[in-house]
Amino acid sequence: MANNIESNIALVPYGENLYLNVREGIVEGTDLTPDIVEKACRTLVFQRGIAAMPHPTKRNRVLIAASHSIRDVKLQGINWAVSIKDSGQSAHQYRWRNLGDRYLIAELVQRTLEAYLELETSYWTLDSPHIWYEEAPFDTQQGVRAFRRFTVGAIPLDEEGLGLAVDVSTAFFSKKSLAYYFELGLNESENKKRQQKFDKLTNRQKGQKGTLWYKTQDNEGKCYFVSAPEGVTCANTGQIVARGTSYNSLYHYYQSNYPEFDIKPNARAVKVSFDGYGKASWVAAECLFIRVMNDNLPRSLKQVDKIVSSERRDMLQTFWNDLPGNPLGRIIRGEIQELFWQPSEERVVSMRLPDLLFRGNHRLSGPNSQNTGSYKQYFRTRQQTLYDVGCYSTPPTMPRNIYLAVPTETSAEAVKRLRTDLNDHIKKLTGQQVSLAEPITYKSVDTAIGQLRAKNAEMVIFVLNDDPAAYHKTAFDQKWHIKRITQQVLESKFKRLESKPNQWDSFITMNALGIVTQLNVVPYAVETLGAYDAQLVIDVGYDRRNFALSLLIARQEGEPQFQLYTEVYPKPAHQHDTINPTILRDTICDLFKRAMMWGTPLKSLLILRDGEFRVLKAEKEELHEQRGVLEAVHKLSDDVHLTPDVRVEMADYRKSANRPIRLWTRNDTNTTQTALEGTGVLINANHLVLATTGAATLYQGTPQPIAITADGNCTDLAAAGQSIFISAQLNWSSPKVAQRHSQPVRIVDDELQAHQAQEMRRLG
Repeated sequence: MANNIESNIALVPYGENLYLNVREGIVEGTDLTPDIVEKACRTLVFQRGIAAMPHPTKRNRVLIAASHSIRDVKLQGINWAVSIKDSGQSAHQYRWRNLGDRYLIAELVQRTLEAYLELETSYWTLDSPHIWYEEAPFDTQQGVRAFRRFTVGAIPLDEEGLGLAVDVSTAFFSKKSLAYYFELGLNESENKKRQQKFDKLTNRQKGQKGTLWYKTQDNEGKCYFVSAPEGVTCANTGQIVARGTSYNSLYHYYQSNYPEFDIKPNARAVKVSFDGYGKASWVAAECLFIRVMNDNLPRSLKQVDKIVSSERRDMLQTFWNDLPGNPLGRIIRGEIQELFWQPSEERVVSMRLPDLLFRGNHRLSGPNSQNTGSYKQYFRTRQQTLYDVGCYSTPPTMPRNIYLAVPTETSAEAVKRLRTDLNDHIKKLTGQQVSLAEPITYKSVDTAIGQLRAKNAEMVIFVLNDDPAAYHKTAFDQKWHIKRITQQVLESKFKRLESKPNQWDSFITMNALGIVTQLNVVPYAVETLGAYDAQLVIDVGYDRRNFALSLLIARQEGEPQFQLYTEVYPKPAHQHDTINPTILRDTICDLFKRAMMWGTPLKSLLILRDGEFRVLKAEKEELHEQRGVLEAVHKLSDDVHLTPDVRVEMADYRKSANRPIRLWTRNDTNTTQTALEGTGVLINANHLVLATTGAATLYQGTPQPIAITADGNCTDLAAAGQSIFISAQLNWSSPKVAQRHSQPVRIVDDELQAHQAQEMRRLG
């Protein structure tokens, strides 16, 4: 039976013959920033159903998908008001065959679909115009509601024309509002119980703000919890100012603006923050519901977001079939015909699994056949080979003493077994004699930290108690490497040791591998990175206060042959994501000099920017990250770290996007199956999607591909994808399964998250 790759992309009618009639609108108002013009366009889309977007070159103009003149429109939002009127010029015809028109056509078609979903269906949106939620939850368990949500996006497919990608996922919200969690008049015990539940659902134990769904009769939105001052109701908040008008209280505001919204004077009020506003706002607690993240779900809902490929296809088929009328009828007459685009064979790429090297250059060959059975055998063998042969390299300076800190009340038998088994596993992996010292027992995390500091501990296994701050305290400003285990997990695994020994073995294996990799042990290596000698990954932390570089070298000729080197640097301007090109140049050069102090020059290099290479329009100049990279390349060539004729290619590495694409296989009997690891599709000349996980190791859900994009700076996206797929096999923490991300991408993520956690702890 033949298996054909299929996608979640529906084809817009007319293919290369697609065209749109587009008029220009004139925007008038004060302070016409790009943000205000975009807000006006979005308001026009959602209130009037007219697809509009900012003009790409004219500051006070917008493009409107319409053949005939539009009436003047006045639009207003919070702290802004503009009017849009027709320019009086005739409509211009944008054609798909013109390469320069494709972005504009794709954007206007996508906005037309979004306007249709807003005005013609019961779907609702929370914080993104691309993400739409079903009206009602499909499941509710232990006070948490599960909603299906659909993400939409337009995808240029070159000669096939335009596609519309729709994907389905799951979002979770509390059933009860914040009026329950912060109800007035409760006794101390009940009040503490509810607030602990609130902290758990919002993940505030780990320093998160708590994301909330703000829901009124005619409005949905996202905000973040700030505080719930004791005794505050809607009637006694004191004076508030909204949209330039003063109100005596929050109750007065609701009465004046939303009289149909039946808020009582004694209704609980809390403070929240909204994106784009400088100060916290009072909101009625009964309008707020917790956005529950997957880590905090009750056990009964843990798996409902795992949608296998066949179910996903059926849900998407239902989504399209249930839409009333023609979703694009306002601008395109034809109906969407093909819902699941199958790319041609020329567009499909199948990445090969690499050979792996273990101690003494023992080789595990990649499978010769590309099928599920041979791939499963390869992944099963990786971990067994690691324990049979040992790690590829162990630094001679690896600490031999490993310290263990445990809460006083922890089971002594569990601690003893943990010490014994971890010691045996680490010795077997590294070939080095290590010593897990007698455990330090503690009642207070601070006491344990003091004792460990006194011992100058380099590696610590910290069994955490239920102190909410323990997670951060154990890493904040400490000089040791740390492996955290919660007391609850340790004891639950130990209790099931006799009945489920495999679970205990997996637990020990995972922790042993986590410990040795922190000590710069390399469990296994790859011989090459495909067409490149090395990968350099650039990433900025979520809070934009730090950025990280990670250099992975893997080559058959030259020294070093295999090395992974990562550094985190402070980012002075944390108001934006862009890294100053001069700082980027200097830090790249610094990283190479340290990683290749005695090395021979690299002949080829793949440079990946997590997200996208940024450009910042400053007052006097435009700051291009790529300029900083190219300056570093020239300097490194001069310094003989790169050859004079080095091949350097750059691409954006996108872990997620507003246009999510899914891939699966469809065989001759119309059966949908999960695609194999390494399946990729060249969506267009500048866009590759690659499923790094797949059928051999993914037993729940559908692979979520990564996207590799380039704008003329990468001559071979398939070669870049193969290199990324090879580096994704360095899944040292869990060798038996495929890893979604390139190893240097995962490493910079981990490092930046650790630095952000310390920064939050410091600021707190």
